[in-house]
Amino acid sequence: MLHAAHLLRRRLRISSLPVLLCPSSPLAAAGCPTRIRVSACRPSFSISNSAMEVSGRNSDGPQVAVIGAGVAGSVCASLLAAKGLAVKVFDSGRGPGGRMSQRREKVEDGSELMFDHGAQYFTVKSAEVQHLVDKWQALGLVADWEGRFGSLNVATGEFVHETAVKKRYVGVPGMNSICKALMTTPGLQAKYGVQVAGLEWADEGLGSWCLKSKDGENLGRFNAVVVADKGAAKLLFGQTASSPLLDTIGRISCGGIKDSLLGSA
Repeated sequence: MLHAAHLLRRRLRISSLPVLLCPSSPLAAAGCPTRIRVSACRPSFSISNSAMEVSGRNSDGPQVAVIGAGVAGSVCASLLAAKGLAVKVFDSGRGPGGRMSQRREKVEDGSELMFDHGAQYFTVKSAEVQHLVDKWQALGLVADWEGRFGSLNVATGEFVHETAVKKRYVGVPGMNSICKALMTTPGLQAKYGVQVAGLEWADEGLGSWCLKSKDGENLGRFNAVVVADKGAAKLLFGQTASSPLLDTIGRISCGGIKDSLLGSA
């Protein structure tokens, strides 16, 4: 048994990853989560600078909330939306990115400097994720990072070059470009600047999850919730005890998570 967070951490080496999957009755049978078959290699997205909220299709289908718009939340939300689910993403930041966010600073001459202060690059360790990265690269969202890599001995001042060849990728023009593009998938809505602080199981009718913000705003009811933000998971773990669907909160077999989030091509 592994935390769900381990799945993409092993496949795409960036640290802010899903830690909880909570499907409810419309996506489950006999009190057990069913598999949500999602193709990892055929996400559908386009490049655009989206507004604070982006809306699409699927409003009448099963409703899924994704908490966290980092790389894990964005990939998960995009794949689910591409499979016909209505997905809404919540993030406390000003936009998507999470650990792949970018800071901008203006200098005296009026020009703008950009800093990938969270994750400077990423590597790939699986064929499924490589399919995704190849697609991003074809769209101009990702490029190979070529440079001199190694370690510096602070005592001697000697620079030792890295001998093993490891392919590194960077987002173009910034690391957050990947998440921005994923958030434009049809059927996906994104709401930024909101912190989800309440997660309650409403066991009436078919049952659903009720989400509330830190300010007490009702954020809606959803058939399934994916928590892809480590900070939010800490806050919400203690509020899911009444769910009849998961015996151990936040824990599920590695194979089950792979089938649920990645599926087969």
